[in-house]
Amino acid sequence: MQGQTVQAVRGERATYQPLRSVLTHETRPGSVVDALLEFAPFPVLYIADLDAIMGNSSQSGLILELCAEHPEVEFWVDAGPSNDANTEGPENSRRVLGTEYADTWPQEGIFSILSLDFSQDGLMGGQQIWDQPAQWPESIIAMCLHRVGSMNGPDWELLYQTRARQPERNWIAAGGIRGVEDLKALLDDGFDVLTASALHGGTLTREDVSILMAGTYTSP
Repeated sequence: MQGQTVQAVRGERATYQPLRSVLTHETRPGSVVDALLEFAPFPVLYIADLDAIMGNSSQSGLILELCAEHPEVEFWVDAGPSNDANTEGPENSRRVLGTEYADTWPQEGIFSILSLDFSQDGLMGGQQIWDQPAQWPESIIAMCLHRVGSMNGPDWELLYQTRARQPERNWIAAGGIRGVEDLKALLDDGFDVLTASALHGGTLTREDVSILMAGTYTSP
């Protein structure tokens, strides 16, 4: 947001503050990405261009720089319904379409990932998308915005109910991850996971992440 990495909390964007992280004292996105990749060789990083999502000038130039600086990383980019949605991005980027601002899956536009965005009150926007699960793409994020940054744990019931509509898809859980036990449980249940607060808050250690990425942890 406005050229800085911010701490997302429950989707309440008016209250977002610059990131405070045990990994870096910087809030410049390039420095945050460097710190994350020094911590662990993450193959995928997710970026929400909050300015574009809220209808303001996008951070597309900054995102292009990050993609160019880190060709080994795949960037998942939610940049809202921006004017460049029909423009092919860098080879190491994938566009995310969020139901918060999109009611239907577009006939045109280079989107390969769907984000089903939920608040405490349920699905945000996207009713026609929700009603047509057969048209959902292969990769789907269950974005529980009411849990993001809360450290209250995932919304397990919502995750399972949502996945049940298209269980064969690749599901990514987002929101509320407290630490390694939540990650283990989600991975064991077949979800991939987006997490930020547990990393920046220090409740996930380098050893935890190394074991999880190697797939050598022991299930309970």
